[in-house]
Amino acid sequence: MEFDNATLGQQARDVCGDNKQCLFDIHTTGKISIGMASKQAAESFVAFINETETAGKIMKIFTTIWFAQNCQGLLN
Repeated sequence: MEFDNATLGQQARDVCGDNKQCLFDIHTTGKISIGMASKQAAESFVAFINETETAGKIMKIFTTIWFAQNCQGLLN
């Protein structure tokens, strides 16, 4: 993304790294704080998704174990 203001562009790249939402928000608004907020929101969302996926995998394991321990006689 090209910035008209080279200083703002460098600050944006320093803050955002390769986070496109962050860069876009700074480019559009001219405010570093807005970009930082969108970067934090994106990182929080990714962390939540990762936790949810992990929790889902753990739940499947526990369900399988519980079923194996408690329902063996039902299948025979």
